[in-house]
Amino acid sequence: TDRVSEIAANPEVRSYLLEIQRTLINQATRGIVVEGRDIGTTVWPDAELKIFLTADVAARAVRRQAQLSELAEVSANSVADSLAKRDAIDSMRAASPLRQSEDQIVLDATYLNLEETIQALWNLIEERKLNG
Repeated sequence: TDRVSEIAANPEVRSYLLEIQRTLINQATRGIVVEGRDIGTTVWPDAELKIFLTADVAARAVRRQAQLSELAEVSANSVADSLAKRDAIDSMRAASPLRQSEDQIVLDATYLNLEETIQALWNLIEERKLNG
């Protein structure tokens, strides 16, 4: 987790992953959901539906701490610091930076639980009639 941004900033890694991701997307016979920090801007800019899922750092830290607490003792503050640092690094990297494209729909899940987030995503899929 601590080295994700460092590795993701490597142009050779980005190029290699881009090729794999595009191959997998193009091989999908039906709709596909792809998640990542540069999917809508770099990997698949022509997707039928692009969602920029966001939440404030504090909410994300609470959620991430709950996941990590199964593995080790971590504080919400250290998780929040780590997330903020990763956001900054990913936003400023030269290769495929984290950014929102003009045609992405922003879904702020700060105050949504998992079920509510899934429902909001599903509603967007249904609005676009992409549910097959």
